[in-house]
Amino acid sequence: MRAPSGWRMPKRKPPPILPELPRANSAATPPGRWEVVRGPPSEPRRRKGPVPGTVDRYSGSDRKLYPKIKRLIKKKHMSATAAARHLVDQGMVTGIGSPESRVRRLANRYLAYTR
Repeated sequence: MRAPSGWRMPKRKPPPILPELPRANSAATPPGRWEVVRGPPSEPRRRKGPVPGTVDRYSGSDRKLYPKIKRLIKKKHMSATAAARHLVDQGMVTGIGSPESRVRRLANRYLAYTR
């Protein structure tokens, strides 16, 4: 059986909206804006580990390469950085990190040593 034309299904009524939330039966703080409670100011936290600049890794192995750097500078007319790069490329410089960082480290230490 068909419904007559122009006839529509009646829409459902929405559920009634509560004017306010029901009251809680406890002494807890009602929901709302929270405020941060801060204690007394404390001292800043100390960094863990050794003080920067006190651990000198690879200084002994770098120092052993100074004569070779000096020889490369004198005989092949290289700069300190180029001589350090030459030694890094030959695998003579120890340490972790990129080859470029080892070049920088060795060249800077050699130049500080010669001044």
